[in-house]
Amino acid sequence: MSAIAFAVPSIIIKVFLTRNKFILKFIGLILTFMIFAVLYYIVLVSAALMGIDEANKWSFTYLTSFTIDMFLVASLVAIIKSRIMLFVLSAN
Repeated sequence: MSAIAFAVPSIIIKVFLTRNKFILKFIGLILTFMIFAVLYYIVLVSAALMGIDEANKWSFTYLTSFTIDMFLVASLVAIIKSRIMLFVLSAN
């Protein structure tokens, strides 16, 4: 569910940002900043409701999972996609 909740705004923003018109790019940037502001607010409220120890554990867990996702999972996905593209292009 969270992947869908992230993918829909991401696609909408991508549509706005890939247009050549300045006003559409501006709207895309405003939407991006608004979404990040809402997410940042949610994180701050969640951290404020937790105790200090629990908030520290949560932030460490979040940063660890973010780092693993960015470096390991994203690298593996990029390698797999490049291998698939090479296979598809060599088959033609």
